[in-house]
Amino acid sequence: MQDMGDQLRIRTSFLWAVIGWAASASATCAQRYRLIEVGTLPGHGNSFPEAINDRGQVLGYALATPARTAFVWTDGEVRTLPFLNSHEPSAIPRDLNSNGDAVGWSATSFNGHAVLWPAEGGVIDLDPPGANDSDAHALNDSRLVVGFARNWRTFLWQDGKWTTFVDIGWRSMNNAGQIVGDAGLDAFLWDNGEVYQLPGLRPGQETSANKISPSGLIAGACSLTLDRSMPVMWENRRLIALGLLDSGGGGTTWGINDAGEVVGVLSIPDGMYRINVGFVWRNHVMHNLNDLLTDGVGDAWTVLNAREVNSTGQIAAEAYSPSRNLNLVVRLDPVDEGLTIWSFAPNVPGAINTLEVSHATPGARVVFVAGTARGEASGVPQCPGATIQLVNPQIIGTAIADADGRATLDRFIPAGLAGKRFVVQAIDWTTCQSSPPGFIQIQP
Repeated sequence: MQDMGDQLRIRTSFLWAVIGWAASASATCAQRYRLIEVGTLPGHGNSFPEAINDRGQVLGYALATPARTAFVWTDGEVRTLPFLNSHEPSAIPRDLNSNGDAVGWSATSFNGHAVLWPAEGGVIDLDPPGANDSDAHALNDSRLVVGFARNWRTFLWQDGKWTTFVDIGWRSMNNAGQIVGDAGLDAFLWDNGEVYQLPGLRPGQETSANKISPSGLIAGACSLTLDRSMPVMWENRRLIALGLLDSGGGGTTWGINDAGEVVGVLSIPDGMYRINVGFVWRNHVMHNLNDLLTDGVGDAWTVLNAREVNSTGQIAAEAYSPSRNLNLVVRLDPVDEGLTIWSFAPNVPGAINTLEVSHATPGARVVFVAGTARGEASGVPQCPGATIQLVNPQIIGTAIADADGRATLDRFIPAGLAGKRFVVQAIDWTTCQSSPPGFIQIQP
């Protein structure tokens, strides 16, 4: 084992120089993603996603100077959403429920009005009486809509009736009637008649809440500096830091489901500049979605932003097509293939924590490697085809994959590593397949 480690240029200065390992069991699954193009509308250019429901329908809009046209895509069939005013052909969708109803904004002669696009067709003007300037932000399966109007401020609409509501910039609502949003610099949750301020990483930090899952998990962000934010989630109003893909980046979360899968956007270095990429986070491991695309897709597409994830793990995302020089809506469908690290639990410093990899060869030795950051890809001696993409790589242990191809590694994480960040990979020593890098943020 030491010889192999020498060939991998192990560096003993790495922060995880701890000893001991043991195998254990877990039920987490791995997944890669098959990219399905949703595309744009005839005569339009770039398109952008807004939502996905549990039926896999995708809500988005396409650009055509000067119009923005909203649409719902259902397995290749596109339904364009009508404008309130044909002389002002511009609309921006915001949310989609499980029935296929959508809400958003449509231009009028002077401003714009909140609208509902029922699944059965048509458009309903939701502008409160006397407002003449409004937007609808979210709805649930009961067609309860939350929006904002100039004079009414925040309002609720259902069955043709408007009521005033707590004056916060609400962004998302679930079927239980829980709503999340922002007021000033703080994120809030409305739950059963009570309003709760959601905590930041430290007192006084700016927070934002963007999405709430059916069971009440919340996705958002917390400020790090004036121009950088950390993606976070709240579970039972307790904040969990999701981490970053590199130490100088920032980002936010846009979507979350009840499985705790979180999606969003992060910035990463690209030469002298930084670019945005979509991410998926599950059970304390974050991945750049571009690392998880099925073979051949990564050459044709770059996933720039992951907007929402549904209960089955399908993701509505924005991706760049170099061949057409367009940003287009895509749907990412999970497929169970490829060695992937998906779980680091329970992510508690000063305790035993478990790394898990899935889709290894049953009975194979799996080598776990950790580093301080992502680096240039390098080959692995004695294992042709495997690559390590880590700075300061160090073997932290090995495990034998079970009959389901799952291997786990237990490690004690010293309390002094609270808040630290590292990157991990696994190598299947039978097939010489290596997993994509997984990014882990130790909780404060």
